[in-house]
Amino acid sequence: MIGIMRRSHSRGGELEKHSPTRRSVALQLQGPREEAWTVGRGLEDSERWSRVLFVAAIGGPVSALPRPDLPSGAHRDLVAALHDLHHRAGWPSLRTLAAETGVSHTTVSKVFSAPILPRWGTLELLVEAMDGDTTAFHALWLSASAPAGHASHHEPRIAGRRTELAAVHRHLEAGNGLLLVTGEAGMGKTALVESASADVDCFVARGHCLPLSTEVPMLPIVDALRCILDSDDGRWLDEAVAGCPGYVGSALAELLPKLAAAAEPIRQRDTTGRQRLFVSIASLLRSLASSHPLGLLVEDLHWADTGTLDLLEHLLTTPQRLAVVGTWRVEDVTTDAGHVEWFARMTRLSKVRQIELLPLSEGETREQLSLLGVDLRDDLAARVHSRTGGQPLFTEQLAAHLEDDAPLPRLLRDLLDQRFAGISQAAWSITRALGVADRSLTADVLVAVTGLPHERLVGELHELHGRRLVRTTRLGAAELAHPLLAEATRRRLVAGEARQVHRALAGVLGAEPDASPAEVATHWEGAAEPGREIAWRIAAARSSAERYAVAGEAEQWLRALQIWPSDRATAGTPPVTRAEAYLAAMDALRVSLQFDRAAQMSDESGDRLGAVDPLTRAHLLRRAADYRGQREGPEVGLAVIEEAIAAYEALPVDVGMVHALLRKEALLQATGRYVEAGDVARLAARVGERVGDARAQRTALSWVAWHEGVEGFQEQAMRTMRRAASLVPAGSDPEGDIRQAVLLTDVLLQTGSSADDVELAGRPALEVAERWKIESYHVLLVRSNVVRARIRQGRVAEAASLVDLASEGPVDIDRWPLHLDRAMLDCLRGHVDLARARATSLMDGFGDRVVGDDLEFLSDVATVHLWSGEPDKAVAMLLPALDAMVEGTPANLTRPALLVAARGAAEATAPESPLGRHYLDTLVTLAARLPTDQGGRERGDRRIPAAYARALSAQWTAEIARLSGAGTVARWVASGDAWDALSRPHDAAYCWWQAAQVALQEGQGTVATKLLKRAARDAREHVPLLDAITKTAAGIAQESLNSPE
Repeated sequence: MIGIMRRSHSRGGELEKHSPTRRSVALQLQGPREEAWTVGRGLEDSERWSRVLFVAAIGGPVSALPRPDLPSGAHRDLVAALHDLHHRAGWPSLRTLAAETGVSHTTVSKVFSAPILPRWGTLELLVEAMDGDTTAFHALWLSASAPAGHASHHEPRIAGRRTELAAVHRHLEAGNGLLLVTGEAGMGKTALVESASADVDCFVARGHCLPLSTEVPMLPIVDALRCILDSDDGRWLDEAVAGCPGYVGSALAELLPKLAAAAEPIRQRDTTGRQRLFVSIASLLRSLASSHPLGLLVEDLHWADTGTLDLLEHLLTTPQRLAVVGTWRVEDVTTDAGHVEWFARMTRLSKVRQIELLPLSEGETREQLSLLGVDLRDDLAARVHSRTGGQPLFTEQLAAHLEDDAPLPRLLRDLLDQRFAGISQAAWSITRALGVADRSLTADVLVAVTGLPHERLVGELHELHGRRLVRTTRLGAAELAHPLLAEATRRRLVAGEARQVHRALAGVLGAEPDASPAEVATHWEGAAEPGREIAWRIAAARSSAERYAVAGEAEQWLRALQIWPSDRATAGTPPVTRAEAYLAAMDALRVSLQFDRAAQMSDESGDRLGAVDPLTRAHLLRRAADYRGQREGPEVGLAVIEEAIAAYEALPVDVGMVHALLRKEALLQATGRYVEAGDVARLAARVGERVGDARAQRTALSWVAWHEGVEGFQEQAMRTMRRAASLVPAGSDPEGDIRQAVLLTDVLLQTGSSADDVELAGRPALEVAERWKIESYHVLLVRSNVVRARIRQGRVAEAASLVDLASEGPVDIDRWPLHLDRAMLDCLRGHVDLARARATSLMDGFGDRVVGDDLEFLSDVATVHLWSGEPDKAVAMLLPALDAMVEGTPANLTRPALLVAARGAAEATAPESPLGRHYLDTLVTLAARLPTDQGGRERGDRRIPAAYARALSAQWTAEIARLSGAGTVARWVASGDAWDALSRPHDAAYCWWQAAQVALQEGQGTVATKLLKRAARDAREHVPLLDAITKTAAGIAQESLNSPE
């Protein structure tokens, strides 16, 4: 997919994207809860009957499984959602699902068709196998599993912790002994145990320990017994006490006064009251569990009274079977020594197990934010995770204060401030240095920054370790124990204090041999010393460029320009001029997908730079041609680029001329003048050779190869690509590797090559991008081409794995290939409304610039409209673009768009209508205007693989015949066979479905049924097409049922 919209001026003007404006297009996507409701509403009776008729009509490869007859309610909603997911997954067979989940196909069948509720574990495996939303289905399952007449105990939805949840669930249902769930404060212990206990097959009696000033004996045990008492107005408890020895009621009367009336009086003073109480509680728990499964949950055992701890130890040393879950806060300095000793003693018992909760990963933090209803835009989850360290409580608190400059919520401020209470001035100087540095520091650096003697420093670090304010890294350096402590430290600094620390850090860190220029520059900025900062800023920009961290590079150059001394022509080592820094900043913004900021710099260059030398003027004109061409149209851009080329011609030969010529080539493409564009690319390659710049020559030759490929000379294109790659040593030009992969994969796509060939060509570039952490526009394009190849081969789920996560949230015009791919994938998966909304947002974002400079882009958007039932919009979008581009564009770039337009025309009108005849005449005329070579052959068809040319031609013939009312089964079957030979299952299925419809019109019901069966087999993972096939097949079955015979 290479048109002007896919081209830009990277570092030297080669390949990037144009985005005339960057508007924030708010696309509201359904979250898991809304999707769960949508899929849970069930199918209408008529639609379900259509599915049954479909199975009756064609059977075999496509199978809608039978549904159990259930009353309205949560269970029926769950079943409907599961069958809907099965449909969207392309109706995989029972044996396929059994193989993927590791359970028997009989079990799979029962989940879909039996009236009993399946176990969650099995259902979860099936949902995952069909790429469904397990969180949404779990919520549905919980609703369905709630006892009749009871409110559903929906779990507090938590992120991650799947293994821990399962362990607590299993222990409560079938375990014995004590399971301790441990972790720091705010790690989510309570949320975990409440979630796990919400849907267990036993009654969970809950008790809570509290940090009271005066110890209240057996407080959590009383809580648990009252929980049992309140569950059924005391009937269960009364029956259990009645089944115990008579002394039990008396012993427990002080804990539960309700038992006093029925208690057997104690005739003498009980000298063994504590022992009797423990035995009585054990007896009561045993009696309760004999009539109904029972589990005990005790929270915050680190605050428990000694009686509760002794009782638990007593229960664990008896043969009685009882599942107890307790939570325990670790690393809490307020936990007294006796409790710590009890914990250590318990963990040595065979009936005690421990689960330690660790911080959430970045992905799990993203999940938590999503569950909290946060709009996950950009890198928000990564930023929140870096602040909270994956601690769920902190993440929850920050979810309502997500702006980077927003103050911490009061609860967090109070919690963090308490940690600093009472520390010494020397300890504060260490904490302050770590907080301002915002990273770990070695002891030597801390000595230099704080001025403390080494021995004093070590002693203060011990004190800070004891307060859990500082920890030691694996490399032996000191760091604050949590990222938010650094924020809290900086918030406590008084006027002038921060500058002092920044100045000390800048001096000490800048003297290190491996100093980070960006870090040192930041500290000089904090010290308010721009004269010392600027050299480090320039060094930081260059360091970022060497690592291909272009977004960071841009910000470093911009900061350098902001503080540039007015009396200095150059700065940095080696020196750089202000104009060179300006150009570098503009290019880095462009490559990092910040088109609008780069364009603004171009617009303001005259005012901000003033008079410049002739070479700089030529460089600025070249960039202006790019930006103005995007926003004002390619003709305006061509006029400016001609001025730039003239400026370069008046100067000694410079690599800028190569990039100027490549910009002209892109603008010529935008006007449909492909032949001229190819000639300019060849000229650019010759100039690159003359200049002696291997990378620029490689880029130009890659564009020559692209033109050769789309003109039909595929073998020649591959030779030129290999020659281009040989110009630079392997691995020495990662950006060039990625740029060339864009063009190579695009040539393969445009000439109908297999998905495997496209992936093989694109994979090395994606590996390079991963290795260097490059996320540029070129990477988006390579990934997009691989996605397109997978889609063409019917591998929708595999394609989606490259797109879904990165494309969540509002449409970002600067990343339009990603969002166009997502629109296509959503359409194929049956989410046509979401696909149409996303495609419309893209069109709105580009505005008037989308008028025909990328026919594939327009064809994709038009295809979404077709499957959305809007063929008129598809035709209105494509015909003007084809009219503008057809004569100058190679045929193999144009004919796919002609096919989409022809399909839209046939679906929008009747064959004999005036509009239908107009569309037919227009399309035939457009086809006649396709460019030809001297032999009268369509340019672009000369060396295209015969199979691809045959498929294009066959479907064009079939679509035009359909539009004229002369469609035949033979034409559509031939077209389907041609696509089938290319392993393009969805294209083949579409043609066979059209053939079946013609067969039905001709009264060939048997032929139609066979064709539909064939179409359904190949339409897997194309939900709208499967729906269309289903409806056609259902019509056959209905007609058969209505037939008198």
